[in-house]
Amino acid sequence: MTLVQDLQRKALDQKIPISDLLRIAYMVAVKLNLMDFEQWLNNELNGYKNKEDLPDYRFVTGFVRSYNPYHGWQDVMVVDKWLTNTLKHLPVVDKISEVEKLAESKEEICRQLPPEMAISFARKNLGMQATIFIGKQQFHGIVDSVRTKILDWALTLERKGILGEKMNFNETERTAAQNITINNFVGSVANAPVQQGNSKVMNIEQCKNELDTAKFLVEEIKKLMDDMPQDENKETLQADIASIECQLKSPKPKMGTIREFLSSARNILEGTFGSLIASHPVIADAFSKFFG
Repeated sequence: MTLVQDLQRKALDQKIPISDLLRIAYMVAVKLNLMDFEQWLNNELNGYKNKEDLPDYRFVTGFVRSYNPYHGWQDVMVVDKWLTNTLKHLPVVDKISEVEKLAESKEEICRQLPPEMAISFARKNLGMQATIFIGKQQFHGIVDSVRTKILDWALTLERKGILGEKMNFNETERTAAQNITINNFVGSVANAPVQQGNSKVMNIEQCKNELDTAKFLVEEIKKLMDDMPQDENKETLQADIASIECQLKSPKPKMGTIREFLSSARNILEGTFGSLIASHPVIADAFSKFFG
C-alpha cells in the first residue's frame, strides 16, 4: 500500500484520532514540498496563532444564557446587533485535538463574553451576567470537515498519479503536486482578499505612504464600527472618521489634522473596544505603520 493510499484508508477510519491522521498528512505535504498545505496542517495540529488565518469551517454560532440562582441557566433573547453578529461568527482557534475533546465531552461548552460586551449586556439587562453556549455538534462538524478535506486531498493526489511508493515521492510526483491548490480543499480564510466588481480591496502591504495608510485605516475602522454598540464612544469615533474623510477628499489633505483624528480614534479603539481590536491585528499593524 502506498503512502497516499494509507492516508485515504486512515481518513475513512473513524477510530483513528484526527491528530494522528493530520500528522500523516503533514508528512505527505512535507515530502511533496507543499508549503501551503504544511501551514494549514500545522495550524490544525498546534492551533491557530492568528485569527486572520482561520478557514470558514473554524467559525461556530453560539447563544446566550444568563444564570438565575433560583431557576438555573435561562435562555436570553439578544437584540443588540453587535452581540448578535458576534454570536454568529465565533472563532475556534484551538488545536484539533482540543476540538475533538470538546466534541466528545459530556460537559456543556461555554465561553465568557468579551469584557466590553459583558459590560454592555449587563448595562442593558439590569445587571445580568451572561455566558455564551455553543452546541457540541459544531465541534463534531469541525473534526469531520478536516477529516473529509484530507480524504478529498488524498483522492486527488491519487487521481493525478501521486502515490508515494515505499514512503517516498519521485520528482515527477513532486512536480505534479505543485498544481494542486489548497483553496480547493480548505476553502477561504478570514483574511482572504475580497474583490467586488472591478475594484480591489487594498491591503496594508499596498500602502506606500501615510495617505494610503490613513485611507486603509478609515476603511477598516468603518467595518469595525458596524459591529459596535451605539454609545458615546462610537459617536466620537464616527465624528473622527468623518473628519478624516473630509481631509482625504481635499485636494491638499492636511496630514497634521489626519494624524490628530487618527490618534483620537486609536485611543478610543484601544481604550473601549480593546478585545475587538485584538481580533483584528491588521488594524493594529496599520496604526503602527502610520505612527511609526
